[in-house]
Amino acid sequence: MRKALSCVPMGAFPPGWSLTPSLDFRRRSPSSEYGPRTNDSLDDVFCQAMDKDSQRLDAIDDELEVGFDQTFERKWRRLELASHAIMALFVLAALLGLFGRGPLSHRTHMSANGRLSLDYEPLVRWGTSTQVTVHLSTPDVRPAADEGAFQKIWVSVNNAVVEPLGLQQVIPQPDATKAIDGGTMYEFAVPPGQDDALVRFVLKPSAVGLVHADVGDDSGANSLSWSQLVLP
Repeated sequence: MRKALSCVPMGAFPPGWSLTPSLDFRRRSPSSEYGPRTNDSLDDVFCQAMDKDSQRLDAIDDELEVGFDQTFERKWRRLELASHAIMALFVLAALLGLFGRGPLSHRTHMSANGRLSLDYEPLVRWGTSTQVTVHLSTPDVRPAADEGAFQKIWVSVNNAVVEPLGLQQVIPQPDATKAIDGGTMYEFAVPPGQDDALVRFVLKPSAVGLVHADVGDDSGANSLSWSQLVLP
């Protein structure tokens, strides 16, 4: 709120003092600048100076009030809202498991006939262990001579599982391993009475980026692909 300035007679100030238009009190000769003055004329000059300075103060006040930069404030507000939205998205992604454990931390793929399924983490970190779990069912019909004997199944993976995903271990230990075109095939023995096998590939990514990998069986009829984004 702006305060009005009132005119005070010059007699209210000590003898030999006057008020310049800049509202500075300084000692000077009563006859300087304005020449010899009577008390009434000095009061008039003082009031004129006060009026001029009051106008100058009004201009300063107006400048302070008009100094609100609406364009800058609008841009700053938008920047604040955008930063809040980004932080909220990061929190939501963390809660859903995109950066750790949560509902979206694992994905599952299954072949058309349901014999082969795959579970993996879509987001992993460089140098941190992760697992890809393969579930493979044995054929529905076994030869009569094979009843009561171990069933052999083969699981193949492409070279991306070895590098850059950094294969560390295969659980359980395969009975045999052989190189194939573009990858490796592992042989496992399924005990009698068991119609499926669960194989875990323990990985430790050695590169950053998006990696595509494949897994399949020995028949070639069942295969699945997956992608993992390796973060720093």
